[in-house]
Amino acid sequence: MADYPDRSDILVNPERPAPEAVVIDPDAPIASYLIRPVLPPRLPTIGAFSPSGRAEPLPDKIIEARNLVVGWGTSLSGNIGSCNTLLVEGNVEANLKETRNIVVGETGVFKGSAVIDEAEIRGHFEGDLVIRRRLRIHATGFVSGTVVYKDIEIESGGKISGLFQALA
Repeated sequence: MADYPDRSDILVNPERPAPEAVVIDPDAPIASYLIRPVLPPRLPTIGAFSPSGRAEPLPDKIIEARNLVVGWGTSLSGNIGSCNTLLVEGNVEANLKETRNIVVGETGVFKGSAVIDEAEIRGHFEGDLVIRRRLRIHATGFVSGTVVYKDIEIESGGKISGLFQALA
């Protein structure tokens, strides 16, 4: 047998207990040893991550059923339908159908068309956009293309380019 070095220098996270050892009883039925699913640890805050790495809490309306999250480093293209909110942290080239809200995070890029109720832009949006209620462009946001909106809010630093028209 090989001698193993002392690894007492390894730090143990006291918040995450060590897994329990499994002792096998040869007389027990096999079904009693089925492995329980292990869920990943819960993040303390779920939020849109900025390039600086700090998390900004997302509105409660985003964390609910029928939402689609395209994470940082992920690309998606095609038609997206029947979703309450689309959160874009990666790259999306799509046509939105039957979607109520879109949130483009600081690292997000959306190219395509959408007819939606509300939009919150922290990253880049390029294409045709019809907003039935409110368009909010944050200081880090950039929107270009043809945009029709009912209400618009642009923070200092937010940029727009293209044809913008208010709904009658």
